[in-house]
Amino acid sequence: ANNSNAPPYSSSYSSPSTTAPSTSSYTPSSYAPSALPSFLQFDKSSHPTACLFHILFKVSAFLLYALGPKIFDEDVLVTVLCILL
Repeated sequence: ANNSNAPPYSSSYSSPSTTAPSTSSYTPSSYAPSALPSFLQFDKSSHPTACLFHILFKVSAFLLYALGPKIFDEDVLVTVLCILL
């Protein structure tokens, strides 16, 4: 029988360090703000051309939906063209 006052878990457990990281090893990040919004930064995309056309088709469908009834007299035509886009 083990009569030691050791905790039931492994004795190799070490508690997390409570010391704060030193400020002498601080290195500033390389973050530089971009002039473009994050959804228009195509250089981070694996397929920038596909991403660009995806956004263009979505915007054109929205503009057709918003302005279509003023351009065309047929509501069905506007609906069908929005679905095709």
